[in-house]
Amino acid sequence: MAMQETVGSMRAYLTLVGGVGLILNLAALGSAGSELDAITISACGVSIVLAVGYLICALRLRTMLIRSPGTIKALLISSLAVQGIIGTMVLLADQNTKGLVTPVLSILICMYLLANVNRLSRELQAAEPLDLSDTGN
Repeated sequence: MAMQETVGSMRAYLTLVGGVGLILNLAALGSAGSELDAITISACGVSIVLAVGYLICALRLRTMLIRSPGTIKALLISSLAVQGIIGTMVLLADQNTKGLVTPVLSILICMYLLANVNRLSRELQAAEPLDLSDTGN
């Protein structure tokens, strides 16, 4: 039997990744001062936005899985893209595959979570009665 995330375990993961990402990127920006180049500042800024997105998704996960799973999927796909860019930059700058471990693991985790978002969304939508009050009809 394959591992399957629950709403609770996915919420815990999103909270952990969002919180740690936010703290680490804010610390990186604060500690380096004016020594950072524009690319590093931009990467930290994008990472902070993604971290906040993870925290928001964690707070509203069940509702988002039912009503707007596309938002969670967009966040995970954005994370995939960012990790792909980071991996490419590491490979081009260092020409060392050791630096690819973190981006590759992050990509695999995002793909796993994306599959689980799809599954959980289908399950929760099937379990929820159809509420037409928000459609304006």
